[in-house]
Amino acid sequence: STSTSTAPTGPLTEIDVAKRLEAFRAETGALKDISFDTIAGAGANGAIVHYRVSEDTNAPLEAGQLFLIDSGAQYEDGTTDITRTLPVGTPGAEERECFTLVLQGLIAIHRARFPKGVAGAHLDALARAPLWATGRDYDHGTGHGVGVYLSVHEGPQRLSRAGNVPLEPGMILSNEPGYYREGAFGIRIKNLIHVVDAPEGADPHRKMLGFETLTFAPINRRLIVTEMLSPAERVWLNSYHREVRAKIRPLLQEAGHTDTAAWLDAACAPI
Repeated sequence: STSTSTAPTGPLTEIDVAKRLEAFRAETGALKDISFDTIAGAGANGAIVHYRVSEDTNAPLEAGQLFLIDSGAQYEDGTTDITRTLPVGTPGAEERECFTLVLQGLIAIHRARFPKGVAGAHLDALARAPLWATGRDYDHGTGHGVGVYLSVHEGPQRLSRAGNVPLEPGMILSNEPGYYREGAFGIRIKNLIHVVDAPEGADPHRKMLGFETLTFAPINRRLIVTEMLSPAERVWLNSYHREVRAKIRPLLQEAGHTDTAAWLDAACAPI
């Protein structure tokens, strides 16, 4: 294998990926604009939380690196915001451990069930607990409110220590724990979630809330240390990937993208 991830014209760079991703979105015919300047950080650039690639900083994707891509789009029917972290070549042991801890935090928020009146500040620690247990943390909020068009980052709801507004059904937030090693790598996984009523529990008088998942794209399985996951976390991940495949595969088949459909099957295989 070569030392860089290659495109037909040579080494793939951060700008190459950002431009191609925007082109894929434009192909839908429903794109109005991107939600924000795409964050496409390879290696050490991924550790810069709000990195914006320029011609001066544009880096190639090299084997052994992690590649963090945070992007979104404004479509006629809504606004998206998603982050995935991908390995280029074979990922290192520390990178895989840290990715799995971040994934555990993401899953904790997705699975959360809480009484009405709870605010984002009360839930933020759920996403950090796996990292905290190893002496790690991240220096940004776990999630922000998301609106249609406008500035994407919209209040009053948020998942952070400063999030004091009680969550209510209908609110949309991001769920985006991360971990950043300066000068080495950055990890973030982001899905959008929707506050919904949860089933009645043991105390019928307590109104409970939970989160519905809005974002469906594979989470890279090569970065997951499976034995670190609890049975419940594994069930959640496999269920999520089944739903990703069920929603996305028919669209790929309809468009004649058989190679991509085969890739999706592998990416969504159970662990």
